[in-house]
Amino acid sequence: MAKTYHEDGTETNSISQRQEKKKQKVAQMPDHIFESIQRQYGNKKYGEYTIEDKKNVINHYKKQKKGKV
Repeated sequence: MAKTYHEDGTETNSISQRQEKKKQKVAQMPDHIFESIQRQYGNKKYGEYTIEDKKNVINHYKKQKKGKV
C-alpha cells in the first residue's frame, strides 16, 4: 500500500482518513464562503457567480495561505 500525506505533511495510511479531514475542514468554513466557492465552480444550485463571490474566495484563500483559517 502506498503512503499518502496530509496537506500539513503528516502521514496517513488511508484515503478515507484524508477525506475525513477534508470534510472537517469544509464543516469549519463559513457558509457564505462555501457557497461562493460552489458558485465559482459552476454549481447552479447556489445561483449565479458575482463579483462579491470573487472577493470572498480570494480573501479566503489569502487568509488560508497566511495560516489564519
